[in-house]
Amino acid sequence: MRDAEESRKAAIVCLERAEAALAQDRSNGAALAWGVIALAELGETERAREWARRALLVDPDNLIMRYNLACAFAANLADIDTALDLLESWFAAASPHEVKRIGFDEDMAPIRDHERFRQMLDLAVARTGAEI
Repeated sequence: MRDAEESRKAAIVCLERAEAALAQDRSNGAALAWGVIALAELGETERAREWARRALLVDPDNLIMRYNLACAFAANLADIDTALDLLESWFAAASPHEVKRIGFDEDMAPIRDHERFRQMLDLAVARTGAEI
């Protein structure tokens, strides 16, 4: 189990670094995604959602970013539908290794038993031959 105070401290550092990167390049999708994760961890729900919308506008095809955003929406923002929406294109392009990894990613625990998640996972397993 994660230590809440250590998680909070890490989120603060992560947010500071994301903000510094965005000061250099306001269209940095990776920095926006890490900022979303940090804001979600810090309980700044509306700001996290705003950053996520911005990230998707500036870098809509970044699948790693979409995966990280889905983690934040599933694990910290309790928004299952948005997490699943973010994962649709990710599942369609994921490698066998990535498909296998999602099966044990702790951040995906809140959605792992959701029917829509299971369907996307099953299709990705069939497409990639990944062993779960």
